[in-house]
Amino acid sequence: MVLKTDILGIGAPSEGSTKKRGAQRQEKPRGLLLFTLAEIAGAPRMALYVLGALLLVARILSAWGLSTSAGLSFGRQSGAGMTLLYMVGTAGLILYSIFLR
Repeated sequence: MVLKTDILGIGAPSEGSTKKRGAQRQEKPRGLLLFTLAEIAGAPRMALYVLGALLLVARILSAWGLSTSAGLSFGRQSGAGMTLLYMVGTAGLILYSIFLR
């Protein structure tokens, strides 16, 4: 019986898990930095809640996609698309908060 021990990052890493986590390491700090800048810029709270929920759902879908398939999957692609949408939305919110508010 073979157990998957690397689903949550626990245990010995599998062959592709390091590459998979590498992409997440690049996006998470940027996303959190943008979120922090939006909060400092005085963005509306409801917009921050919506963007935070979007990022959370994107990360969950991405993790689900990575755990179910080594190749392309719905979870990975939708998670990546939602993360990109989050980044663009947060950058736009920062610009709105600084220049139009």
